[in-house]
Amino acid sequence: MRFQLVVLRADWFLNSSRPLPDQHDPVDLKRVLGEDEYVARFFRHVQEKGGDQVEIASKMIIGTLKWRKETGIGHIAEGELDPDLRDRCVLYSHGRDVDGKKLLIFNVSRHSKGKNPEENKKMFMYYIERLERYVGVKSHWWSF
Repeated sequence: MRFQLVVLRADWFLNSSRPLPDQHDPVDLKRVLGEDEYVARFFRHVQEKGGDQVEIASKMIIGTLKWRKETGIGHIAEGELDPDLRDRCVLYSHGRDVDGKKLLIFNVSRHSKGKNPEENKKMFMYYIERLERYVGVKSHWWSF
C-alpha cells in the first residue's frame, strides 16, 4: 500500500491535472501530501474498478478537493448553520455504536421535507467534517 501511495502522489503532481492553489484548499492539499490514511481511502474506494487504479484515484482526489473548495466544507462554522435546524435537533452526534464509533443521528420525525435543502446539506457537511476532526482519520468513525 505504501508504494501505491508514493506512486499516486507522484502521478498526481506530474499529470496534466496538477492541483492549483486557487482550485484547492491548502489544508486539503496538506492532507493529501502528509496523511497516508487519507489517501489510502481513495485507493480502497477504487480497488474493485478495472484499469489504472492510480489514475482513477488521482482523478477522484482532484475532484474531491475541487468539490471541497467549492462548498467550503472545511470552513463551515456552527454559527453559520440554520438555528431552526439546530434547535429542532434534526441532525446531531450522540453516543457510540458497539465498535466505539461515533454516531450521527438523523431524526426523521423532526425533519421538514423540502424546507431549505441547501441548509440541510450544509448541516450534514458540517457534522461529517466535525466528526472527522474530532475522531481523526485513523479511527474510521464511519461504517458501511
